[in-house]
Amino acid sequence: MQKGSSFQVPSKTITVEQDIKRSRFISTAGRAGNKKSAKEFINSVSEKYSDATHNCYAFVAGNPFSTTEIGFGDDREVSGTAGKPMLSVLQHKKIGEIVVVVSRYFGGTKLGTGGLVRAYSNSVQLVLEKLPLVNCVVIKTVQIIYAICSLVVASMGTVGFGRQ
Repeated sequence: MQKGSSFQVPSKTITVEQDIKRSRFISTAGRAGNKKSAKEFINSVSEKYSDATHNCYAFVAGNPFSTTEIGFGDDREVSGTAGKPMLSVLQHKKIGEIVVVVSRYFGGTKLGTGGLVRAYSNSVQLVLEKLPLVNCVVIKTVQIIYAICSLVVASMGTVGFGRQ
């Protein structure tokens, strides 16, 4: 098979928790075949953990070899310290149709920008290690439109249509 004709996708939604310097990180991963379902998943998890300090996310909503269906968000964390590193982990793993939300409950100790990048990246890594996956095979349907007008006219001429 050619590159991108099959890839792995999540088979179910799972949640994994870890504590880093008294902050609790809850990672929830699931399947999202398009941007709309990714946003619905993010909203659902964010609502479930509405009391969390941050609900950061990243998704690769389609084929992992395409960059048209990706997104991320830092949800008030320092810009570039949560969503983008999370997306980087997802893209490196080449898993498609996936969305991950990491909900953080601040524990009182600031992690700094490097610590935040490591914490969010590690949270995604942890949930991916436990996430059951299935293979997805891309099947393309092709429609071919072929003009046969000249063939019809030619065959009509030989039969005598339009002639006297």
